[in-house]
Amino acid sequence: MYFEHFIDLHYDAWANISTVLEMVNLNGVRYGEQLLGSLLFFVPHTLWEAKPHATGIDIGQFLMVYYKLDFDNLSAPLIAEAYIDFSVFGVIAYAVGLAWGVRLLDRLYRADGPVARPAGIYFALFLIFALRGALMIAVAYGSGAVLAFMTIGWFVGGRRKHRVRRSPHVQLPRTPPARAAH
Repeated sequence: MYFEHFIDLHYDAWANISTVLEMVNLNGVRYGEQLLGSLLFFVPHTLWEAKPHATGIDIGQFLMVYYKLDFDNLSAPLIAEAYIDFSVFGVIAYAVGLAWGVRLLDRLYRADGPVARPAGIYFALFLIFALRGALMIAVAYGSGAVLAFMTIGWFVGGRRKHRVRRSPHVQLPRTPPARAAH
C-alpha cells in the first residue's frame, strides 16, 4: 500500500520535461533566470517584481493556457530546470554539478565530525526532493537544513576543539619505555 507510490506510473516528471521542451521551443531559453530566482529565493516579489516563479508553477501556467489544465502546482525535475535556463548545455552542466554534489555528499558522510554523517545522510535523501523539483523550492528548504546543521555543528563542535588528535601515521610503542632509577 505505501510502496505503490514508488512504482505507480502517475508521476509527472516525464510529462513536465516534455512540456519544458515545448515551452523553450515556443518562448526561448531563459538564460539563467530560473537559476538566479532559485539562488535568490529569499528576495520577495515586492522587492523584485520580475522575480521568476518556481519552474513548476510556470509549467502549470503554460499547461493551463495551452492545454486547459486547472492547477499549477507541478514538479520541475532538475533536467527541466537545466533545459529551460540553458538548453542542452544546461543539462550537461547540471549533470556535472550534480555529480560534484553527490561526491561532496559522499565526503561529508565519511568526514569526522558530530554532524557530518547525519548531514550526509539527510542531504542524500533530500536529493530526491531536489531532483523532483522545483529547484527554487528545494533550495529554499535545503538552505534551512544547511543552516540547522551548521548551527548544531557550531554548538557541538566547540567541545571537540580541545581534544588532542593523533596522526594515524604515528606508531605508538608496544611496550612502555624503561624507567630510569632515581
